[in-house]
Amino acid sequence: MKIGACLVRKNFYDIVRANDMKNSWIKKKTVYIPTIAIVIVVLLFIYQSGKQAPRTVEVEVKRENLIQEVTVSGTVKAKQAVELAFEKSGRIKKINFDVGDKIEPGAVLISLENSVEASSVDDAEAKLLSKQAHYDDLKRGGRPEEVKLKETGLAKAESDLAADYSAIPNIMLDVFNKTDNAVHRQADILFSNQFSANPQLNFNSADQQAALDAQNTRFVAEGTLNNFKKLIQDPSTNYIKAENDLAQAKNFLQTINDFLIKTNHALNAALNLSDSALTADKDALNTARTNINTALTKITDQIQTIAAQKISVETAKNELELIKVGATEEVLSGALADIKSAEATVKNAKAVFAKTILISPIYGVVTKQEGKIGEIAAANAEVIAIMSGNFKVETFVPEIDVAKIALGNPSTITLDAYGSSLIFSAHVVKIDPAETVIDSVSTYKTTLEFDKDDPKIRSGMTANITIESARRENVLSLPQRAVYEKDGKKFVRVSKGKNSSEEREVTIGIRGSNGNIEIASGLEEKERVFASGK
Repeated sequence: MKIGACLVRKNFYDIVRANDMKNSWIKKKTVYIPTIAIVIVVLLFIYQSGKQAPRTVEVEVKRENLIQEVTVSGTVKAKQAVELAFEKSGRIKKINFDVGDKIEPGAVLISLENSVEASSVDDAEAKLLSKQAHYDDLKRGGRPEEVKLKETGLAKAESDLAADYSAIPNIMLDVFNKTDNAVHRQADILFSNQFSANPQLNFNSADQQAALDAQNTRFVAEGTLNNFKKLIQDPSTNYIKAENDLAQAKNFLQTINDFLIKTNHALNAALNLSDSALTADKDALNTARTNINTALTKITDQIQTIAAQKISVETAKNELELIKVGATEEVLSGALADIKSAEATVKNAKAVFAKTILISPIYGVVTKQEGKIGEIAAANAEVIAIMSGNFKVETFVPEIDVAKIALGNPSTITLDAYGSSLIFSAHVVKIDPAETVIDSVSTYKTTLEFDKDDPKIRSGMTANITIESARRENVLSLPQRAVYEKDGKKFVRVSKGKNSSEEREVTIGIRGSNGNIEIASGLEEKERVFASGK
């Protein structure tokens, strides 16, 4: 019983002690929580007060030099750079410069084989001189020795024309023999019954139409040869008939050539010929076609020669007649027109010649040269590149700053390659009127040129640019934070002493790179103005 009573008493004391501790904690909690809340509120008030109500300071209106600057980055580029290519293809004859060589404007860099073009220039210039001399003669009037000279020239031209006509019979005979051999000796090994009205190919052809055409034109060819033979047996007695005979001979040759072409089509589709027989037949037919082409060329050349010589005779006659009669205004005008025409021919010949050479248009250094002597240079393929020895800097100025800069603005430039200690002077030379959008921002391409050439400057270097867009000497200024805007106007608060001030409207000028702003009107030197400050 004693033991049980003791246990009951002990439990009672434990419960009482626990309740006392709980009551003590509740009392302390009641005191601590409000205290902590008050402290937090005070701290927040202090923080917000310091953040929202910056203190103000008085600043003095003073005179100083202000510089407005725009800072951007850009890239160094050659002031001039050209890549040259030939307008026409040709074999490279000479290379005068290699990579790294310095050149001047007008220097011939590379030239193609151009002997034909050079000869055309010489010929055109000679004819121009002749036309000019003829005009001078007309103006002076014909002298006896000049008349004699023109008569001699006419006689020679007529003699040369007569010789051209006299050569026609021999040419016609030679052409007929070549034609006869082409048909009867070369082509006829492919036919049987050659001289009948129904000649036949001696092989089968997969191209039946070609075979039929070959047989029909073989019959026509025999008649053409007979007519050709009659033509040469009746030689020309005058110039007109001689020219007609040449024209008729040309027609005969074209008929024979058509026969050989159709026979060749049939032979290309031959079925029952051995390789050796087919090769022999093709060789014979090729020989026949070669002979006909040679004959055609001979006839055509003679026709052209006679036509040109007839013009020479007519020109000589006209010149003789003019020099005998004397030059009228109309004649002189015609002679002047001939000179103009000759001058145009010279220009054209020189233009063609110019396409065979590459000439440097600038002072500079060769940066690329890919030609080799003897190789074929393709038309419009870059062969050589030149870069000028002086440089420019290109940058893109944001629209917020572009209104501040102008042509001629002085600038300073540092290059990443050399650090900020090495400074180069430059000036603005170009501002593009149209925008260039970069990362959704309108910018304006601006070009600067270095004031002095420097071997340290190289194309492709990154440039850090400071453009002096405006400068004011000995002007009134204030920190920019002292000026505020209201209703579209600028104001400052002027200190009047003893905790009093007045609001005053001002006119501002440029904003200096040191944070100060120009006061154009509204304030006097040494007045004091309130400005926000930390």
